[in-house]
Amino acid sequence: GGGEKVVCWRGSFLEGIGLFGTCGNLWGVPVVLSEISTSEARNLKRSSREDTWQQALDDYDVAIANLGADAPEKGRATKGAALGMKMRAYLYQGKYKAVLECVDQIDALKKYGLFHSYATLFDPANEGNKEVLFDIQYIEGENSQGTFLDQYCGTGTGSWTRGSRYVPTDDLVAAYETVDGSPIDPENPYENRDPRLAFTVVLPGSYILGHRFPSYLYPGGAFNHAGNRLKHLSTRKYRIQNEADLPPAGQSYINDIILRYADVLLSKAEAIIESGGNVSEAIAILNRIRTERDDVKISPLPLSLSRDEAREKLRHERRIELALEGRYWSDVKRWKIGKELYPMIIKDHEGSVIETKFPNGYLEYYDLLPIPDSERSLNPNLEQNPGW
Repeated sequence: GGGEKVVCWRGSFLEGIGLFGTCGNLWGVPVVLSEISTSEARNLKRSSREDTWQQALDDYDVAIANLGADAPEKGRATKGAALGMKMRAYLYQGKYKAVLECVDQIDALKKYGLFHSYATLFDPANEGNKEVLFDIQYIEGENSQGTFLDQYCGTGTGSWTRGSRYVPTDDLVAAYETVDGSPIDPENPYENRDPRLAFTVVLPGSYILGHRFPSYLYPGGAFNHAGNRLKHLSTRKYRIQNEADLPPAGQSYINDIILRYADVLLSKAEAIIESGGNVSEAIAILNRIRTERDDVKISPLPLSLSRDEAREKLRHERRIELALEGRYWSDVKRWKIGKELYPMIIKDHEGSVIETKFPNGYLEYYDLLPIPDSERSLNPNLEQNPGW
């Protein structure tokens, strides 16, 4: 509207450049609002962290003011999508009262809610359901109209194709609770667990339907990608469930959900806890996540938890609900919990150590990514992030 250019900023981009750092005003990105020449580009300086965030928020405000609650055609951004991304920008800055204001505006649209089934939330047949605020559209066809999600998340059949490029670790699997809060049975570790575990991870004993290939039990005839050293677990979320429906390599038609209403609820609960609000209200929101879907029924949390206990439960619930959706790494950084998690030993299905993540522990400068030398050689004004 009005000839203004709307830029969609994603939290992962802002994080990577350095906006989650603790280094004062220095670590933003160059903010460019008009066309510039090559020589001008080679003399840009990094804006402050605050100015960079403010530009992102300003762009979201332009989008919010000009977008409708409903998209003019499938796949276009909406007012709810822009409000949700603005909410996330505030969440990542720790501006919790602003988060709550955004959530109120999202709810005022009366469009969004939890989808009734976690198991089928990511199925192609349910794309665009009421939980989705914003997703990236993909279709089958030529000219790279699809994605590699089927190979990132799929299960192989003995060859290198279709195997998972990324897989859940034992640490993630162990984080899932039992349905009733009882201890995990070491003899039957996958029984009586939070249903979201089996909906997210292809567990040993899972039956995989086949057409092009014979049906099989995982992991008897199914493998992860040959280059992946974790063989005993695979990813189900974002996976084409039936081998008969597998598209050509690189042509997965499953949409990538950028923001869904469960994230909005979790953001609201976190904002209530961190802004000094009513803890029982935040816990009630978490219990919606744990009990409201038809296929996820977990023992509700007591409303009498302390603020510290509620914070711990919120962070756990966020990790589980959004597992393998690309949110946890940003959360680890903004919550400053890397030193609590690492070093982390990764073992294979035989108990052998594959590698140790951050063997020297998580160091503060890991919060920021380095500015590539190739860019700094073109522009010496791009000051390097500390520690790199």
